[in-house]
Amino acid sequence: MATATRSATIHQEEHYNSDGSGTVAGDCTTSDEEEFSSIYEGGGPSKRVQFSRDAVKAFPTVSVTEVDHSDEECPPPVKEIVVDEPVIIAVMGVTGSGKSTFIQLASQQEVQIGDNLESCTQEISRYEYKQGRKTVHLIDTPGFDDTNRTDTDTLEALAEYLAQMYRTNTRLAGIIYLHRIKDGRMQGSALRNLRMFRKLCGDDPLKNVVLATTFWEEVAPEVGASRERELSERDDWWGAMQKRGSVVTRLDKTQASARRLVGAFFNAQPVTLQIQAEIVHQNKTLVDTQAGEYLNQQLVELRKRHEAAMVKIQKELEEAIGSKDHEYKELLEAERVAMMKKIRDVENEQEKLKESGKKAQEELKQSLFARLRDKEEADRLSRERVEQIKQTYDEQNKDLKQRVMKQQDIIENAQSMLDDIRREREEEKLRLEREKYERLLREQQEELDRLKKDAEEKKKKGWFKIF
Repeated sequence: MATATRSATIHQEEHYNSDGSGTVAGDCTTSDEEEFSSIYEGGGPSKRVQFSRDAVKAFPTVSVTEVDHSDEECPPPVKEIVVDEPVIIAVMGVTGSGKSTFIQLASQQEVQIGDNLESCTQEISRYEYKQGRKTVHLIDTPGFDDTNRTDTDTLEALAEYLAQMYRTNTRLAGIIYLHRIKDGRMQGSALRNLRMFRKLCGDDPLKNVVLATTFWEEVAPEVGASRERELSERDDWWGAMQKRGSVVTRLDKTQASARRLVGAFFNAQPVTLQIQAEIVHQNKTLVDTQAGEYLNQQLVELRKRHEAAMVKIQKELEEAIGSKDHEYKELLEAERVAMMKKIRDVENEQEKLKESGKKAQEELKQSLFARLRDKEEADRLSRERVEQIKQTYDEQNKDLKQRVMKQQDIIENAQSMLDDIRREREEEKLRLEREKYERLLREQQEELDRLKKDAEEKKKKGWFKIF
């Protein structure tokens, strides 16, 4: 216990390195790695918890352990409290950027990994494991280019999950954003995903963001380095983010690399993302948030492009009908049907985005109403309880008053009896005194009578002269 406690007594003066090791200021310290791991790396299997969009669960936040130094050679003057706050990190990036691979390497847990651009992360998942002294939660998120869900579904899931985290007072230590260095340019879905990420975060939390490049083994070093420089130099890519505190790093497919990256967040102050503040504090609907407005703008532009394409198809279709080109006409008809479907899909997405906000507000409203009803019910029960207590108190008070009155009667009777006894004692005392004085008086009278008698007898015998 003694050596184990010396490793465990790290509190406000602790400092964690990227691999989870730490140093302690004080008299009783130890840096033995075997002792360190036996304390902090044990403790049961790692856990994986699946979160659905409709049931986002809160994290365990803080566990507190009291450390007893009673058997140490140099115990401190007081007991210390060791607070273990989980390090919660969101992992984001486009589909195929290596999110699942990174989480598997860091946590040593089974994570489904795709071998192409088909998304394997369809729901938000949390992976919990121990790294050194710290409990780490890695949150696996779907990208906004997810092949199995729309961007609206992805934004809705992320917004709901992050808002629920914030409501339960659970904060992110930071975000790891992964990018494939093998991609030639930042364009298309990657650029859209990055811009959406910026809208989700806001500016201030960027100081807790690490931009990690992956797939270095699939690109020549000089090519990768050139692309990395370009990413950092352009403000519309990573440049502006770095100016606000974001850090760029390289990630390879090793556990050491993954855990070093996680360890960078061990001393980070938790942050509040922009979308969390917008939904929870500002009570905005999803479509009114920065991310929602950006997504809606993208949908509007996409719809315009589809409508322009539809006008072109319709014009070509009329020309095909005029020229009686039946084969081309059938091809254009198929394109027109497909384009109409795309337009309807965009309209549905816009409507879903608007309804999502209304749904969230309605759910929040219902939640508030439910809490209000619960509070009213609790108040009612509390009032009933208070009334019961008051009634019980009144009954007890009434009974107590009756008992007090009875006790007062008893006291008064006892006082009266005591007075009688005192009076009787006084009378008895007077009687005894009177009898004593009467007895003394009789004795004096008898003595006087005796003396007179003796005097008379002496007189008769002539013993005294009479003057």
